[in-house]
Amino acid sequence: MPSGKIAELNDMLRTTGIGGKIMITAGLKALETSPKTGAFVQNVLAKVREFDDFSPDNDPYKERDFGSFTLDGHKIFW
Repeated sequence: MPSGKIAELNDMLRTTGIGGKIMITAGLKALETSPKTGAFVQNVLAKVREFDDFSPDNDPYKERDFGSFTLDGHKIFW
């Protein structure tokens, strides 16, 4: 599959949740500020949806399948 098509599918999943499964690690879940509201995980998912800082450093194959950012002092990799 060409990298352009892979990038398109990855963008669709990342921004809409359509086309695959979104998995949350136990470590990420443990950082929730309130288990009842899920605020931390929801904030992480919102930042992943908005992420568009792709570059040759984090996306050398132009498939848009990796990103990282800092949220509330925690480095998040996806």
